[in-house]
Amino acid sequence: MLVAGRGVKGWQVFSVAVLTVALAVAGCAGDSESNANPQAQSATTAAPATPTTWKPGTSGSMEVTATVTGRKLVGQCTGLNADAPTVLLEVGMGGNRGDLSVVEEHLAQRTQVCSYDRAGKGSSDPASRPRPVSEVISDAHAFLAQAAKQGAKPPYFLVGQSFGAEVVFLYAQAHPDQVAGFVSINPGPPYKTWLEKARTVESEQEIKEAELPFPRGENDEGIDTRSNESMLIDPLPANLPYAVMFDEDCDGDEAFCRRIRPPLAEVSKQLAEVGKGGRFIWVNGAGHNIHLTQPEVVLATVDQVWKAALGR
Repeated sequence: MLVAGRGVKGWQVFSVAVLTVALAVAGCAGDSESNANPQAQSATTAAPATPTTWKPGTSGSMEVTATVTGRKLVGQCTGLNADAPTVLLEVGMGGNRGDLSVVEEHLAQRTQVCSYDRAGKGSSDPASRPRPVSEVISDAHAFLAQAAKQGAKPPYFLVGQSFGAEVVFLYAQAHPDQVAGFVSINPGPPYKTWLEKARTVESEQEIKEAELPFPRGENDEGIDTRSNESMLIDPLPANLPYAVMFDEDCDGDEAFCRRIRPPLAEVSKQLAEVGKGGRFIWVNGAGHNIHLTQPEVVLATVDQVWKAALGR
């Protein structure tokens, strides 16, 4: 399920788009005052600084840069600066922060929506590898703490996909007092529980090739997820609304998928039962990237959990 050779879409490596910005230089060679004063000329042509906050009640965006043990985490918050939960988006393994843009555009109409590049992705500094998944949770916490200083305050409404869905689940368990609700779209399964389930439908060779490398850090971001069994052990507040969305297509390997889909669904359902406010939604036929194949179902689920979060 986890090996790249199997081609499961949830673990594919995404390319990061690069945006090149060209600056136009004003003035002409015959302007003696500009030529005589290069500093004045530079001031007139410099690109405007990215804002670090925006006024309450208005739409806009701001850049957020957090420092964690000497390295930078870079992201942004955008949307309506409102008195409502701040949204954090967590993308899949190897993704860029725009991968959940369908959710960002939907929620930015009502609140501030934040996203960031995890360590070593986009504009964020790399971290040592392999690193435990707990460090990713700490990074997310540091980023949100910096965003709060700039006006995007808790409580937080979390939306994550694939590995990002695992991150938001673990974040809600680590910081339940900060979270209003969350949507976890095809989260990576708890390591030990999934390994036991996988052994009932996979050969030892398949286990060795498909299930062991990824969790120990042989993945695009060098993250060791083997400690994530806490997803099934650590509690969630009884009144915390959340949803676990599931489907899998194994990148077209239907024979393999027929074997692993039922036990994988069972584990995902267990995650929806950790807290009394959880819901399990199996989006049949959507595949791993539900936010791309059936975005309307994702947005409807987000709206349902959002409404429940506001009513707490």
